[in-house]
Amino acid sequence: MLDVTKQIVITVQRLFPELAVYTESMSGGKFEEPSIFVRRISLSVKPLMQGGRQQNYSFELSYFPPPDSQINEELDKMAEVLTASLVTVDGENNDKLARITNREFSIVDDVLHLIFDLTTYSHETIDKLDQSLEIKQLLNRRNDGKKSN
Repeated sequence: MLDVTKQIVITVQRLFPELAVYTESMSGGKFEEPSIFVRRISLSVKPLMQGGRQQNYSFELSYFPPPDSQINEELDKMAEVLTASLVTVDGENNDKLARITNREFSIVDDVLHLIFDLTTYSHETIDKLDQSLEIKQLLNRRNDGKKSN
């Protein structure tokens, strides 16, 4: 099963190799600065035809600027860089997993927050579908046999 959060972290690390990227809170609550914190906010799943499903994720990316920088200028610059460069999330084989949508930036307490969505699709394997169809056919044959008795 694909870990979407991990794939976002890998994508962010490729864009910003000089920054530490966290997915868990630090003891004491303080991150190394500059750094990025990534967390999933929500996940909804919608079943699709033929055993597939659509997964809709919402994530938050928080950027902690260097403490000795011009904070507002640094946050504005990072927002522009993220707007231009964080457009898709890479998959496990460097293919494009999903396009990032609904990006919304805010600054709270000198931290840049980016809330964004992405959607992925998955499908049951053909073997599972075939097996499911075979079971249904077998049950139908049994039910048909019971009706004729």
